[in-house]
Amino acid sequence: MSIALFEKKLAWEPFSIPARRRLAQTYQLAGQPEESQRVLDETLEIELAELVVQPDVVMLHLSLARTYSLLGMHDRAQHHVDRGLNLATASVKEDPQSPHNQFEMSHAYASAGRLDEALEHATRAFEAEPGSFEYRRLRFVLERDIERSRSTNDSVSIRH
Repeated sequence: MSIALFEKKLAWEPFSIPARRRLAQTYQLAGQPEESQRVLDETLEIELAELVVQPDVVMLHLSLARTYSLLGMHDRAQHHVDRGLNLATASVKEDPQSPHNQFEMSHAYASAGRLDEALEHATRAFEAEPGSFEYRRLRFVLERDIERSRSTNDSVSIRH
């Protein structure tokens, strides 16, 4: 997508964090690192303000991790992945039958790079609510990513 399209989306939805991150990445690819930095700084400011209000929201911590990672602040990113994983683990222990809790656990594991465990929890969420497009999509994306990861590992091992 072009810069103009993301800017238009943000005119309609100024607090869309995914659109803000995509705009920042598009600026970076377009050779405009200052604009990318500006957008990511604004995005971080929005997320941190939300964190003050909702400090125990799994998906907010995982979102912060993505933003910090794009900013190159990998220690901060890892902190929020760990926090999201801890919160999701507690939620699943409290109510393991909740598809929402399984969904968040899946996202937390995926953010930590633990794709097989992420798929396990995505499958549990999907099996609990097979009509959910969101749960089906997550499972599909994880299966695809795991397959890509395995084929990349196979390719690497064949070359050696």
